[in-house]
Amino acid sequence: MRDYGFGCRSEKQENMVERQVQDILDVLRGRRLDADVFKNGCALVPNFFCHIFLNAFWKMFCGDTLSHEDHAFTKHLVQLGFGFQRSTDATGLALGITPWLRYIAPGKFGIRQMRLSNGKMIESFQKSIDEHLETYSEDHMRDFIDIFIREMKSRESDSEDIQFTVEQLIVVGLDLLLPILTTINATLGYLVHYLVRYPHVQRKVQQELDNVVGRDRLPTLDNRPRLPYIEAAIREVMRIRPIIPLGVAHRAMEDGYLSGYFVPKDSM
Repeated sequence: MRDYGFGCRSEKQENMVERQVQDILDVLRGRRLDADVFKNGCALVPNFFCHIFLNAFWKMFCGDTLSHEDHAFTKHLVQLGFGFQRSTDATGLALGITPWLRYIAPGKFGIRQMRLSNGKMIESFQKSIDEHLETYSEDHMRDFIDIFIREMKSRESDSEDIQFTVEQLIVVGLDLLLPILTTINATLGYLVHYLVRYPHVQRKVQQELDNVVGRDRLPTLDNRPRLPYIEAAIREVMRIRPIIPLGVAHRAMEDGYLSGYFVPKDSM
């Protein structure tokens, strides 16, 4: 995954994000009006940000970019992502701690909505994976799916290898897609909310950008070390409005040791 910008900088990926940001700025400046992200002349947040991050991910994972004509598909995926997230609770999912609750009150704990949203997202990935399997070429790696398929084919003789399968590829895709559809967009939505609510902070953010970057270009990761106030503002928003306030519950799957202490199976 490092070939596509994970754990390292990727000029190709950064250029893709920059083009998407520029596209958003064009919309804000009135050069184009997208009905899916505007209502009564106002941008719908966080819907407004969804296309930029989904496009960067889709290019890395599936090799395609989504045009603005694909807004219906983008909107559909975003709705599924938020539907999945809203079916959980503040702890990350009570059913992860007490799974037997799904038999008592499945509607109360979001299990039905979760399965519906999850199933439709799986269908989206399955369609793209099927297309890749039909057009796969060992000599031309187009994206992450192709690289995964190559690894999967190299292990076909190992009947006990369960790490490289189509099912596992879908799980990897979901693990990457859900934060892109929900966490990042929701965090940016809260950031906009607090910048509007506290205009003096907004002015300081703008001043730092003007001093370090100027108004003739977009900021890059090279500018990040010189933008401490903006970094602090983002982190403060994430502190005030965490997406999962109580964190994701964890449970020990097997007996083990941590720093010399015995941790029995099923410990919370």
